[in-house]
Amino acid sequence: ENKLKKLLKCPYCQSTLTNLTIKKEHHSLRYYVCPKNMNEAYHTCPFKGINAQMIETEVLNTCKAYCNNQSFHDKLNETILKALKRQQMKHRQSHLTQEQLIEKLAQNQIDIETFKHLSAGSESEERYSNYSHKQITKTIRHIIKDKLTLETIAPFIDCINITQTKQLQGIYFKNSPLNIVEQSHLIISERNEVV
Repeated sequence: ENKLKKLLKCPYCQSTLTNLTIKKEHHSLRYYVCPKNMNEAYHTCPFKGINAQMIETEVLNTCKAYCNNQSFHDKLNETILKALKRQQMKHRQSHLTQEQLIEKLAQNQIDIETFKHLSAGSESEERYSNYSHKQITKTIRHIIKDKLTLETIAPFIDCINITQTKQLQGIYFKNSPLNIVEQSHLIISERNEVV
């Protein structure tokens, strides 16, 4: 239920915040709290906690704003194009291999069963290489626009930082130094300047 488990850092001591659920008669309250504050003996950190629903909503909205930005899609397109070029190179190499297989079959160097088996592998590669980058981008945009949830994006997040006043300060994706919070705020300010 706590979707940002192991991702939030304490703004005071940098410990990873843990989950705390307080069950009421008709509902539950969820918080992310500093582990150095959980036990009476460990009250060594001034940070109490942050409402889970509030921070989860803010993180999701920030990620959506970033993912709906054109520069995100440009980077995505660039990555897709690189992957497609690699796939096309493999495809060209498999075509050469296919020609070599036909030649070996014609010279009776391989039997028909071996030819069928080896040809099947290159056919499956060919099916995947026929997608255009526009088709892939369109599909990914649809998924990102309509289906982005914390469950789908959390595995890609490395860490989330908040300020001592419980404001979202940083969201960092794995293997990326880019602060998504800063990027999404730039997007919002750019939109406001246009209006």
